[in-house]
Amino acid sequence: MDIKGKLADTQGTLERLAHNIPGYTGYKNKEDRREADKQLRMVLAQRFQEQRDRLAEVQRQLTETGRLASIVPLERSMMKMQLLIDRVRTAAYGYSGFFDSIKVGEQQLEALQKFDSALTEQIQTVRKLIDQLAEAAAKEWETGTASKDLMTALEGINALFSRRQDVILGVEDDAGDLEDEPVQPEAAPEETTEPTTTTALPDEESPANPE
Repeated sequence: MDIKGKLADTQGTLERLAHNIPGYTGYKNKEDRREADKQLRMVLAQRFQEQRDRLAEVQRQLTETGRLASIVPLERSMMKMQLLIDRVRTAAYGYSGFFDSIKVGEQQLEALQKFDSALTEQIQTVRKLIDQLAEAAAKEWETGTASKDLMTALEGINALFSRRQDVILGVEDDAGDLEDEPVQPEAAPEETTEPTTTTALPDEESPANPE
């Protein structure tokens, strides 16, 4: 899928989410902007909370099976996700030209919508990673790779939300580099076994035939 296709799919995810928010009207009208921002943030926080609850269940399963070494990285992810939920839920901007100006530039509106779309898409990223962890916990597989990917994703999502705040505060008005999807965790490399090579020993020199 090309970049335009990826952006269209991501924006479609946001539209489906927004469709389920009662009274959500978007950011076009000044009177609706603060409420639209709050409505969307509350839904995003709820979705991430649902994934955190699932992660807590994975942690419980690992505890019951005595896999204590696997719990430590999950605990860090739990804390990072709670930080994200709290930031999304309680964000306060004070005076902001985005909320208080009658007219907002199209570039700023487009940037905010891109960040909203990207954050919405990351719910699915987190869900898939926790799916992997849940399967690993149930089948007693190793969880290190999925735990690392989850932490990387959460760090990226927190950075993404910071940039969204910068758009609202007028510090940033461009989201073009989101097309590169920097938050997606890398797939774990497959383990490969290098072939064993042996170096042939040189043949022993034959003694010179006596004349």
